[in-house]
Amino acid sequence: MDGTAQSGVTVTISSGGSATTDAAGRYTFSDVAAGAYTVAITPPTGTACPSTSQSAVISTAGQTVTVDFACSAIMTSSVVATGLVAGVTVTLSGAGTGTRTVDATGVASFTGLAAGTYTVTISIVPATHTCTPASQSTTVAAGVTKSVTFTCTAATGAGITGRLFVDSNANGTFESGTDRTLAAANVTIQL
Repeated sequence: MDGTAQSGVTVTISSGGSATTDAAGRYTFSDVAAGAYTVAITPPTGTACPSTSQSAVISTAGQTVTVDFACSAIMTSSVVATGLVAGVTVTLSGAGTGTRTVDATGVASFTGLAAGTYTVTISIVPATHTCTPASQSTTVAAGVTKSVTFTCTAATGAGITGRLFVDSNANGTFESGTDRTLAAANVTIQL
């Protein structure tokens, strides 16, 4: 399928035999007598095959006839990442690949995918937000759209605190009972 061998596909011959394709996509019917036959397959889920049966004629004993079937993945599935903020990078891996940057609506879509299992990973999150989880997996069937939802929240602001005091012993540390706090002073913090 699309240049990749498919294992586990059932192949039948009109004389009543059946075989299953191996990891390399191959099948064999042995000891077939001379004659005309129909070889057929049951297409794997999520595939389209221009032909699911073909004729094969064996003219002489010992002859080998090759009957191949070319199928393609049905590319009608979608994966949509939601709950994100603009600028996040979303990467799709698994049965297909791709990279998108989240738009202003907080969504990144991957369309025209084959049925299969995908992992959606987020990265390059703006410093103003945190998003979880970092990745999620989902499995889609042919013609189905699956959403994976992330949660992005505004990053909590950092803070600066301190104490203004008279350092009696000049050690740079506030010591209760020795040093005294100043109630009012003109303090400017420049960021």
